[in-house]
Amino acid sequence: LLTTFVTLFNPSVQRYLIDEVLINEEKSYSKLFICLALMFVLGFGVVILNAAKSYLCAKLGSIISMEQRQKLYDRIQLLSLSFIHDRNPGELMNRISQDTARVQMFMGDTFCNIFTVVILFVCLVVFMLILNWQLALVAFALTPFSVIFSVAYRKNIKRRFRMQFVKQDKVNGNLQDVISGIAVVKSYGQEKKESDYFN
Repeated sequence: LLTTFVTLFNPSVQRYLIDEVLINEEKSYSKLFICLALMFVLGFGVVILNAAKSYLCAKLGSIISMEQRQKLYDRIQLLSLSFIHDRNPGELMNRISQDTARVQMFMGDTFCNIFTVVILFVCLVVFMLILNWQLALVAFALTPFSVIFSVAYRKNIKRRFRMQFVKQDKVNGNLQDVISGIAVVKSYGQEKKESDYFN
């Protein structure tokens, strides 16, 4: 909330500086210096708040991913041998390492900005309607097309990401098999064959 307030208040100070101080024939240097100082403080405050937010979200993401990684590892050890035998080793490795890493990235990069973006969007919509509701409606006219395009594009992206995860599981499984048996591969001189298969 504080970050959103500071972000929204800074343009108001700039508008006052241009409309009331610079354009005004009666120059007031005291107001000019006050506006400049306020803009500097607000800009510096945004940097500090964003840094603190990023640090806290990254710390939260690390804690959550570490707990999830430990729970997954403990759970895999409790699974039956038949279940583990039917799974690719790379798939199990990805579940423990890659999936928890994605959770950490989401918490550090996306989650910390969701609330700020939503609140900022709502406030900007309100400001636009207050300043000029006709122009705001014109700007909102393209919103349904953007939503439709995003939904249609999301289905395609979701399918491609799923295919990528499946292929990544296979690649990691092959790497695990080759690296664990690298002595056998080198003994029979199969480095070129394994490299071609990996490619």
